[in-house]
Amino acid sequence: MDPQADAIRVSRGQAHPLGAHFLGVNAPLTQRGLTWAKAPLREALARLHVSHIRYPGGTIANYWDWRTGWFNDDAPEVFKRRPKVAPYTLEDLYAAYRTTDAVPVFVLNVLTDTLPSQLEMLAAARQIGLPVKYVELGNEFYLDDPGYIAKYPTPEDYLAKMKTWVEGVRKVFPEARVAVVGAGPSRYAKQPDRLAGWNAKMLPGMNDADALILHFYLFSGFGGRQNQQGNWGTAQEQADQYRMLQEPGGAAWMIAQPYLYLQNVWRDPLLAKHPIWVTEFNLFDRIGAVRGTWAHGLLVAGFLTEMVAQPNIELVSYHAFAPNPMFTPLFFTADDYAGLTIRDVTTTPYALTATGHVLAVFGEAMAGATTVTPLVFTPETVVQTRQNRTYPTLHGFVFDGPEASRVLLINLSGEAQALDVSPFLEGALDYRILSADPATYITAPESLIQVRQRQSAVEGDSLILPPYALLVGEAVR
Repeated sequence: MDPQADAIRVSRGQAHPLGAHFLGVNAPLTQRGLTWAKAPLREALARLHVSHIRYPGGTIANYWDWRTGWFNDDAPEVFKRRPKVAPYTLEDLYAAYRTTDAVPVFVLNVLTDTLPSQLEMLAAARQIGLPVKYVELGNEFYLDDPGYIAKYPTPEDYLAKMKTWVEGVRKVFPEARVAVVGAGPSRYAKQPDRLAGWNAKMLPGMNDADALILHFYLFSGFGGRQNQQGNWGTAQEQADQYRMLQEPGGAAWMIAQPYLYLQNVWRDPLLAKHPIWVTEFNLFDRIGAVRGTWAHGLLVAGFLTEMVAQPNIELVSYHAFAPNPMFTPLFFTADDYAGLTIRDVTTTPYALTATGHVLAVFGEAMAGATTVTPLVFTPETVVQTRQNRTYPTLHGFVFDGPEASRVLLINLSGEAQALDVSPFLEGALDYRILSADPATYITAPESLIQVRQRQSAVEGDSLILPPYALLVGEAVR
């Protein structure tokens, strides 16, 4: 490739506002005695550069006693069996906020608690110094859970009851934005009836709320035991899945999943009319061989590029900052891969996983930004993958704020890309690049190929973006 002759021109597209606390984590700290009182945990969170923390988490919020910082008597046995080593109180949450300035997204217990009690919780949070800016009214009530159905038989019932909650929150906390539960398309081919009809029945009447909550989970594209329990597949299942990742076109097929899924989501005219909070998203995989690979990181990068580009998405929360090997952005022990049978992998406590590195890059790029401008690549190139499907090779954004202008570039292909950045860049760009083979398990910074460099904006001077790479940089004038 002649870098100058073949360089792809990179220019600015249409800018739109970026949510003040766009990127965060869902943080259900109810296992292994985790607490924000531990400085290494707070420091690990700070390395992600996230700007919000979802508290107390997802499903657990529906059974949460905020006074004790633990599950109430109505909680399912699976939650009650967890040893209460460290309660997850508002004071504990404040320790994380004080260190990182990541504001809470409060998930209210609208299933097994009362509005007066939950308003007391928000008041107690404000009293100790926690800002009350974002409030979710429950979690995933579109699921066929008997308790959910008994409380909210239909989407209309849920929305009608939430009208009182929205009014109650706004009366005491007029500055807070309040969101109600929506339903992202199921990752299964056949959607349960309750989920499939949720948005169509509820959205026309949700004018009282400020935003709609969606959750996005995807499979790897390699099949498997997704309906079963447990975090790891058998040795044969793991070997088969890892082989499929390494096969020609395997990595591209896995990386394509967010793009293929979300293109269908964005076509829904009902969703386009409302501000959206995506308060959970990730790969959902119970086999485990592709989890923690760079391909997993790139899949999360694909999720984020699609969501950042949507002007009506106000915030997104990565699932989950918790010691579950299916999802975690950092390692909690030396044997977090104990269930992996096809490799002998040792992990380092508090080191970032593949997805953790991706979150950190996006968080660094977004820090302090008030607007985001998608970048346009000319000519546009695509990656050809299975089933005659394609996805864009290159993605990029400029994040502008009062103190800095930062650039994020992503190459989701197996070929290096030469980029002419002079059309959008003035001066120079100080940047770092992270890249790796998609099948590499990311267990330490040394697992990634990392490059730091300065790029001028001289026309014809190409920036070479390696295969499967993320670049984050700050414009220097």
